[in-house]
Amino acid sequence: MSKSSKNLLFENKDLNILKVSQLPKDEELYGNFFDVIKDKDELSKQDYEKLDNKARIILTNKYDFLQRCKSEWKFFDHDYSDKTKPCTLCHRATKEIYFIKNSFNGNVINVGSTCIDQFEGSEAYEQIRKYKNQRERDKRIIEFKELEIDDLDFIKNAMDNFHNIDIQLPLALLNKIKYILDTLVNVKSGYINKGGKFNAVSSKFMSLKLDYLTLWRQATDFYNTNKDKKLICDRETANWLHDYDVILWETVASNDGCFTNETLKHITCEHYVNKHINEFRSCLADPNIKILNASGGIIIFNYKPKLNSNPISFTVDAAYFMKYIGANCLTEPNYRFDKNSLKDISIDNNFLNFNSIRDHIINKLDFDIENDDDTKYLYVKGKPNNKKVKGVMYLRISSAFFFKNCNNFLLDEDKKLYDVWNKWYNSRRMSDKWITKEERFAIKEASKSASLQRQKDYY
Repeated sequence: MSKSSKNLLFENKDLNILKVSQLPKDEELYGNFFDVIKDKDELSKQDYEKLDNKARIILTNKYDFLQRCKSEWKFFDHDYSDKTKPCTLCHRATKEIYFIKNSFNGNVINVGSTCIDQFEGSEAYEQIRKYKNQRERDKRIIEFKELEIDDLDFIKNAMDNFHNIDIQLPLALLNKIKYILDTLVNVKSGYINKGGKFNAVSSKFMSLKLDYLTLWRQATDFYNTNKDKKLICDRETANWLHDYDVILWETVASNDGCFTNETLKHITCEHYVNKHINEFRSCLADPNIKILNASGGIIIFNYKPKLNSNPISFTVDAAYFMKYIGANCLTEPNYRFDKNSLKDISIDNNFLNFNSIRDHIINKLDFDIENDDDTKYLYVKGKPNNKKVKGVMYLRISSAFFFKNCNNFLLDEDKKLYDVWNKWYNSRRMSDKWITKEERFAIKEASKSASLQRQKDYY
């Protein structure tokens, strides 16, 4: 610091801020401070005697007082014209001028790009800093748009093409394209957000663009050659597989995007199963069974015990089907399967299925099974070994039990379904759970009354 600077209480640039700010004009707090400085370019130690006691208080913490004055100012406008203008604080001519406005007295001053740093920490400084950064970023965006002028949406279109190609690309090719696209995005966003040497950045960008175009030609050639292959993995299945099991997805992608018998055993994607449903149907060597569709991890079938009987709908777990049947359908040319291949079936619990099964076995049963619409119960109608009551009685069972008891034997030729039910019936004839017709009627009436009460409570 020069000798003259050491003798100054406030330098010219600081005094210029103080003279246009509002705080120094508060005579009640700071006495004659403003009257002393208003016509001065700087405040020296020789001027100390002119200050009253209140004004001298300022000098005990000059930095704090100056910062409080700077906090009064907010960014107002800017001027980046070719003509130079003098900075209010340092008086140097500059083309980059920022206008700041005092929040209390409305004064407006113009500040150059260097002197604005004196307001660091103030709202005006932060506003101008953000404005300058955004302006520089906008300039870099325009520079890049000029570079991309022949194809402004090149990266977006390249990304869309890459993510929407209809089949799984080979893993090595896919990774190369992904790397190039990610690098293109990073080069562009890195320059826009942080800056750099534009010539070097543009050269790298154009080189990466050419690399992408070469790789994309390889991708389109692969698509045209493989799109109709039966074992190629389509886009929707590939996306499902990537989310479901990324290691299995890598295995398929490493096999040029094609499934094998082993990888197909793990594919339960609803889209994929339904896409090949006709191929599964063509391998089914049982005219009494029909494959309907796949939904929610299961495959839905219809079964007619006799060709003229009503169908019974049941489901098979898609994972089981693909592991033991579906994979073979798609990879073994002469593969066939029938109802004996279907294990762990689950019959749908509904009224139509109940009637179809009952119609199928009723003539060979030693008893009858009735459905009660009011109570939603099933009743076995038979003649138990009851010494007190002679004749017909009823044993209540749930529909869930009925269908569970049918699941394992519906398709089993060796264990006739009616034999299973007759055996069960005979094992229950000694049970004390049988009720009379009158007791069944009482249960029905009680159920109706409860239902009506629930309706009244609801409304």
